[in-house]
Amino acid sequence: MDDFIKGVLMNEEILNSRIYWESPSPTEYALPITSWKVYYKLSRDIFQRQAFPLSLDLHPFFKDYNCLSVLKSTYKHKTALFSKGSSLQNDSIIGQNTFLGRNVSLTRTIIGDSCKVGNEVIVENCYLFSGVTIGDNASLKNCLILPNSILDDSVILDGCILAAGIKLSKSMYSGKILQKKDGRIVAEDIFDPDYLESGEVFLFFNERETPKEEDDSKVMDSLSRGYQEKLNCENLILEINSSRYAYNMGIREVTYNVLKAILGLPVYYFKSNDSPMTDEIYMKTLKGMLAYFKKIIINYMKTEEAQDDCLRAIEDVASTTKAIFPFIRYLVHYLYDIDVLSEEKIMDW
Repeated sequence: MDDFIKGVLMNEEILNSRIYWESPSPTEYALPITSWKVYYKLSRDIFQRQAFPLSLDLHPFFKDYNCLSVLKSTYKHKTALFSKGSSLQNDSIIGQNTFLGRNVSLTRTIIGDSCKVGNEVIVENCYLFSGVTIGDNASLKNCLILPNSILDDSVILDGCILAAGIKLSKSMYSGKILQKKDGRIVAEDIFDPDYLESGEVFLFFNERETPKEEDDSKVMDSLSRGYQEKLNCENLILEINSSRYAYNMGIREVTYNVLKAILGLPVYYFKSNDSPMTDEIYMKTLKGMLAYFKKIIINYMKTEEAQDDCLRAIEDVASTTKAIFPFIRYLVHYLYDIDVLSEEKIMDW
């Protein structure tokens, strides 16, 4: 900042001019929308309440939206309808007068107003603008569908952008921008230089190249090594934070992965040592690990959002590790005793 101001003051053309700037406080959130990538990040941050108080629950524009799950961050307009077997997974919202058919699966997807989605459709990590129609048995992943587009039955798109007002018959495309030229649909390579942003791939809607499993394993490796070598927990916190910045992970993602890693660590620990593990051994080992990692747990579980992530981690571990079921009551009580979980949050859960 000093070098910038000095450069400005030495420029005769703007001498005697003034610069006004304001630094946001640690509790404030600011993100200029300069590209689709940034728009995607902003959407995720708002869904996951990292931009609080800029959240769907408090914004007057969303007063007619119902929250289906706080932990999964799923919302629907009160006029939106979906049929039997359809589900909204993490970070999804459906707009006004939108209809979902039978057995539709939405994951990390935003659907605008007056859209119609057919039966047996999978939509993952997509943006569907208003007036979009999708036929039966379609599959869309990492796509941007602009307004009033129509996709017939069995269309499969992966990493595509569909221009407004396009009607697409049964077809399969990957990594394409589909638009109408001279009365026909033209598919152009999305990696063409015309569609890149400052040398980067235009696919803003693709998630980070690092998969969730790798995020989990990074934290898991750090905690496992720390437990085996009895490292200072403060050093482990520094190591985890370094990984967070290296892999551009949000604080809520770190919070979730830390607790999930601790709960799964006994299984990981015994598996890496080729040792047998029973439910009793799991519970005994986990009790010791919870006590050992207490400082780390408290460090990351300081907000209401962290409590939501904590409970979500317990649910996800319970879905894959049956040994934790008899232990959940003790676990929740322990987290309550160390002031990680509040009574209200536990009762809501």
